[in-house]
Amino acid sequence: MDPCENCGGEDHRSDACPVPRCYTCLKLGHIARVCPDQICRNCHQRGHEARDCKDMKP
Repeated sequence: MDPCENCGGEDHRSDACPVPRCYTCLKLGHIARVCPDQICRNCHQRGHEARDCKDMKP
């Protein structure tokens, strides 16, 4: 079995990895939806997506 593409573990595949990898910053430990490096397309602040923006423009 090839090593996991997420964490390098040899006992599982990446689709069964217990350590999440963020698709925004590619760091381990969190998913893209809660990535601290993401930038909101609405207010241009870091840390949240436009759908979660508290400064939503009509």
